[in-house]
Amino acid sequence: MLPTNIALHAGPSGIVVYQNGQLTLHRNGVVRPLTSNPTIYGGYFPSGVLAASGDWIAAEGGSAGGLIGGRVPGALAAVPPGGHAGAKGCDGWIANPSASATAPNGPPVPFAVASGQLVVPAIPACVGKTPAGARPLFVRRLSGGAWSVLAWFAPAASDVVTDSATSLRVAGNGRLVALGVRRSSTAMGVVVLDVVTGKVRYETTVPPGRLTLGDDGTLIDAAPLVPPSVLADPDQPLVVTPRARRPRQPVASAVGDVALSGGRFAYTVASADQLDVSLLVGSIAPGAAPARQLVGFPVFTRTLYAFDLRGTTLAWVQNQPPTPRISSCFYPVGINPQLRVTDVNAAPVADPPLPPPPPASGCGPPPP
Repeated sequence: MLPTNIALHAGPSGIVVYQNGQLTLHRNGVVRPLTSNPTIYGGYFPSGVLAASGDWIAAEGGSAGGLIGGRVPGALAAVPPGGHAGAKGCDGWIANPSASATAPNGPPVPFAVASGQLVVPAIPACVGKTPAGARPLFVRRLSGGAWSVLAWFAPAASDVVTDSATSLRVAGNGRLVALGVRRSSTAMGVVVLDVVTGKVRYETTVPPGRLTLGDDGTLIDAAPLVPPSVLADPDQPLVVTPRARRPRQPVASAVGDVALSGGRFAYTVASADQLDVSLLVGSIAPGAAPARQLVGFPVFTRTLYAFDLRGTTLAWVQNQPPTPRISSCFYPVGINPQLRVTDVNAAPVADPPLPPPPPASGCGPPPP
């Protein structure tokens, strides 16, 4: 799984890069800051630090570990808590997408963006007291306005987790949002909703994992969090299409993180020893040709931090040390993230040169 303090989104107005609380927009070689001195909390949200659809984004970086959001290249604003649903007082639910909202008793809720709206599962109005019955899914326009309830859903199985926030997954794209609720140790119920009309597009059941949603409603369940014996091939992701509504496995293997766009998906593959990582692109169509590697990330020479796919454009953030070294005396060279872009139809990116062999004796001076 990739680091949680670096993320990116390839949108119509350019590529948005998140790094340790700072957001920048990259377009035609010009870099524009989107934030200024945000409060940095660094990876508290289980769905990641950045969620986006089109030019609408929401990211960790507000005060007290909250969110900021808006439409790029415009200004971003803090997302305030609010909303109340269900019974009054502590027997109700509120919307509060903050890293500290459920502390110290539990993690924050996941979040997603769809059709310019922020989507978050509700949390109890009072810490430590979870209301009985169904739980609301809140939405709020990132351009401003009040929180409202998009839908109600049944709570997670109480024997699966101690706090229901850890059992929820959300993903958004276009005007659709997918909500996953863990029902057992091996099953997660997923409902795909239209955030504009509130209507259900379809429902399905997949193993618990990380959800990626396409704007046509195609769903990918990656890195299922279940024992390998549960799946016919545990190294492959599961794809659910709106028509079939049943999970199937595309031509792929050892999938970690996933990006989905226009019938293609990019994903990471780790080597058997978990040291080297490859970034591949393939088609989710049945009977498609095997996915092909576009970029390799050999250990000590190049590191992958984040990636995204939009149409035929693959973007990623990497760190490539100028002077790598292999030995027990390997010196850190610091993190210097670099944004790279290629076309999925282009030739694979060449691997960096192998590091020189370790010195015969001693470690020598650190690399410059």
